[in-house]
Amino acid sequence: MKIVTFNVRCQWDKDGINSFIHRIGLIYDKIGLENPDVIAFQEMTAKHLDVLKKLLPEYEFFGSGRLADFSSEGLYTAYKKDRYLSVKNRIFWISDTPEVPESKFACQSIFPRICIETKLFDKNSKKCVNVYNVHLDHRGLEAGEKEDARTKGLECVFNQTTGDCPAVVLGDFNAKPEHYSLSLCNEYGFIDVTDNLTVTFHNYGNPEKFMKIDYILVSKELKDKVSPAYIWDEMKNGIYLSDHYPVACEIDL
Repeated sequence: MKIVTFNVRCQWDKDGINSFIHRIGLIYDKIGLENPDVIAFQEMTAKHLDVLKKLLPEYEFFGSGRLADFSSEGLYTAYKKDRYLSVKNRIFWISDTPEVPESKFACQSIFPRICIETKLFDKNSKKCVNVYNVHLDHRGLEAGEKEDARTKGLECVFNQTTGDCPAVVLGDFNAKPEHYSLSLCNEYGFIDVTDNLTVTFHNYGNPEKFMKIDYILVSKELKDKVSPAYIWDEMKNGIYLSDHYPVACEIDL
């Protein structure tokens, strides 16, 4: 199973030549070339979804916006219809009360955060895998605070994993590798398969902004069944796929 996390950047037409309306052709070509089985999209809007559904009819999309009425910027997980059957789809808010729409942590920014949980049945291997598509909060610690929303958010997602089959947690964590939140992986039995990468966010090729904040984590039973992660770093005529490099790997189910 080839899986990729892809922050598509929410701006539709306000990034100059790197606006989504100019990037979509490059994105379409790259997805066709790589032919991933599962794509975890972040920063999607209704416009993004409408275009991608039309261009990628071989994929089923599940997700929503992050507000209580499922509007606004959100997350969508796409999977190949011919190979996978979705046996569970769930949206929960990354908070102390995941089932309460638009709920947040006290230490969080003004933006609610959600997770898209999708259990996929592979028709070839007859195996299931749980996919958790996340976009953690960007707000850092303030004076007097001991925990931030990224640490609490990743802990929330780990606590929502069911353990009934292998799991993949992936997305934009808004945290560098040295951030405390990533130390939770071992505690919860997850392996970071992106530890070979140094840059995933590049702000359209600006070296001053280079950092790693996108991850693919797999549950421990997949430790020896996953390839090292790699980035999609295509650029053509000054146009990038996004301000993040999509990050991909392959999993032998």
